[in-house]
Amino acid sequence: MAVRDWIKIDDKAAGANEAAELKQLVRDMRSVYERLGRVKAKMDHNFDDSNPANILWGDLETLWGLPAGKGDEVYNFVNGSLGSTQGTFQVADFKNMTDRVG
Repeated sequence: MAVRDWIKIDDKAAGANEAAELKQLVRDMRSVYERLGRVKAKMDHNFDDSNPANILWGDLETLWGLPAGKGDEVYNFVNGSLGSTQGTFQVADFKNMTDRVG
């Protein structure tokens, strides 16, 4: 059964001085969530895991401009960040990515 659980931000309400920033935060978060899905989907098609003992990350590293040997780490940050935003994982990959990649 569907539940009406929408929370409307009323930026016209008296004293709602921070409402616009909250609305922008929600838009930014939605944008990041959607971008994580797109990037992970692309990454999923750019490494060779046919030999689980020796996964090849070279194509992914080249396409995303990553140093050799860092493809799996960045992929895991993206995957973990997406999983966290979906409620699938409870990991620090989103924070780790923003702290360590760039």
